[in-house]
Amino acid sequence: FDTNEAEANYPYRYYAGYTYDAGIYVLALYALATQAEKEERFAEAQAYRQEIAKILGPFTTISDREFYQQEPNYEPVGGAFHSVRVLARNIDRWWEKWDWGVFVGPIAWLGMAALIVDEKKYLPLATYLGDWLIGDSPGMSRKLQDEDGGFRMGPYGQYHTDGNDFFFNAKSNENNQSAVAFLYKLYAATKDLKYKQATGRAAAWL
Repeated sequence: FDTNEAEANYPYRYYAGYTYDAGIYVLALYALATQAEKEERFAEAQAYRQEIAKILGPFTTISDREFYQQEPNYEPVGGAFHSVRVLARNIDRWWEKWDWGVFVGPIAWLGMAALIVDEKKYLPLATYLGDWLIGDSPGMSRKLQDEDGGFRMGPYGQYHTDGNDFFFNAKSNENNQSAVAFLYKLYAATKDLKYKQATGRAAAWL
């Protein structure tokens, strides 16, 4: 296809890897690996697990600017982008038209996938994501979990035609369900009551 036309009209369709999809895909690979191990197809299982590591690996480097938002225009800062440019990075100034959105739901699914496939290995990643969601990270002047217990869709400062507070003021049932599932699993892994309390507040909002 014409890369210039794709860039002008459909860059996210052709060139993006989505955090939500990555979480779901990792869970599917984990299921396949587990089944292959039960059936003693160990080479196949290893290939699945290598693919899992390839997907989750970049997210474990929290300081990676290609995967995590770190400029001060978002509050809170430090969330994982919901779409990552994985192809056609040679197109001039592609980043000026890219969607640099950060949202609660995809981050929750990434955290769930990390805990399910290898809790010990990926617990630091899951803990970072959980702390970001509940506002227990340094420098968070605006927290994603509202006083009523519900999680906002995303940080303040993201572009939207209705203003840069749109995602911060919006709440989604689906995003909150994802957050509840992830944070309760994180509580089960860490026994840290702050995750249980955040889970209960979000569940009550739902």
